[in-house]
Amino acid sequence: MKNFLALAARVSIRIGNGNRTKFWKDPWCSDEPLVESFPLLFQCASDHEALVGECYSISGDSVLWTPSFQMNLFDWEVEKVLNLLTCLQNQELDYSLKDKWHWKWNSDGVFSVKSLVANLSRRGVPDFPDRQVWNPNSPTKANFLVWTMALNKCLSKENLVRRGIQVSDLSCSLCGSSAESTDHLCIHCPYSTQLWNHFLNSLKVCWVMPRSVKELLCCWQLMGLSKKKKAVWKMVPIVVVWSIWTERNTRIFSNKILSPEELIQKSVGKLISWVSVDADFRNYNVSNVFLSSS
Repeated sequence: MKNFLALAARVSIRIGNGNRTKFWKDPWCSDEPLVESFPLLFQCASDHEALVGECYSISGDSVLWTPSFQMNLFDWEVEKVLNLLTCLQNQELDYSLKDKWHWKWNSDGVFSVKSLVANLSRRGVPDFPDRQVWNPNSPTKANFLVWTMALNKCLSKENLVRRGIQVSDLSCSLCGSSAESTDHLCIHCPYSTQLWNHFLNSLKVCWVMPRSVKELLCCWQLMGLSKKKKAVWKMVPIVVVWSIWTERNTRIFSNKILSPEELIQKSVGKLISWVSVDADFRNYNVSNVFLSSS
């Protein structure tokens, strides 16, 4: 299965007139289908099986993209439509040619067994942060949650839509200002940002948040830390993600809300509890880690 996914990721579509390619379901505009890049817009689309050739018109030398939607869009959905149109404007069409498959592992785009074997056997740098996800000192259920977040498989509202489940309110359960995707909920939500900032400021670290949870975990490293501070640093993402997700679920299923300050206090207690499992922290005040400079 792993090699099959690697194979699928190396095939793309070179668009000609767009009459053989599905607008939403085929990977023609980027490395993934538009249904994966814009799942909320896919839900609003008039025709889920539309071809690329049915979603544009020619005006002189210009291409006008005209994907259709079956309902009035909210303001944040309009912003996603603008992002979609920006993506589409970068595509080049050749109306005189038919669509064709392109094999990325050969410069001429033609599949060969030699290129397949050479690339599948090549060892590269691991692209998943296993060591950061599976922390021996944090509960297995917390590690499992972070794992699903890194894979973007948690049941956020956006992922529920991807599974064909109707969701009446797609806005973030914490801030209500944007659609609830995994990355927004865990990283970019204004409510969640306060939790991240607390730990970063306490550890005296300046950090720029990446786009996704997976990217965050891959780059969550600092050089020159003491052994104890390194253990705390590795625990922070697990505690933050766990706290954000449990707060989100509590709001949905129990209608109870914690202020950012209350969630911060609860998260700090959780971090101290989990880190203290490590033998290096027995009879040691974890708060001292936040006070030390390295």
